[in-house]
Amino acid sequence: MNTATTISTTNAAAGFEIIDAGELAKRWKVPASWVRDYVRTRAIDPIPHIQFGRYVRFEWQHPALIAWLERHRSHYQPNGRNGR
Repeated sequence: MNTATTISTTNAAAGFEIIDAGELAKRWKVPASWVRDYVRTRAIDPIPHIQFGRYVRFEWQHPALIAWLERHRSHYQPNGRNGR
C-alpha cells in the first residue's frame, strides 16, 4: 500500500461515507473505468483512496478527495475564453 496516495484507514472512523469506484463514478458522472485508471499506481496524481487488498474504496467528502478534485477542476470561464 502506497501511503502517499492512500488515505489512512484511521480516518475512516471519522464518519466519512465509504464508497466504491462505481459509486464515485456515478456521483462524479464519469465512467467507473476512468476512476479505476486514476487510482492505479502509474497515475501521476492518483485519486486518494483506501486499499483493502484488491478492493479500493473512497471516503466521500474527505478533504483529500475534495482537494484532488479541485486540483483537477478545469478553469472554465463563462465568457468563452477558457484560458485561451
